[in-house]
Amino acid sequence: ARSGLTHRYECVGSSFVSFAADATRLGSFDVIVSNPPYIPRKDMTSLEEEVVGWEDDRALCGGESGLDVVEQLLTRAASLLRGQGCEIWLE
Repeated sequence: ARSGLTHRYECVGSSFVSFAADATRLGSFDVIVSNPPYIPRKDMTSLEEEVVGWEDDRALCGGESGLDVVEQLLTRAASLLRGQGCEIWLE
């Protein structure tokens, strides 16, 4: 608010499932920021208790390969981003 930019951007917070389902309604984006799950399903049982105890399974398990959500996001990127110069930031 102090920078006077609040009228120039819109921030949308969403789970990937909701975002993917609503993307058409939401329109296109200049930047997509995501912290997707990336742990392969087979490795979930070997995670330390302090990890599993604090994080929901959906925040950790990235499917069979560990990259299922990342792959879906990158596949949809062309239809979600406005065009050249737009970016996806993944943590």
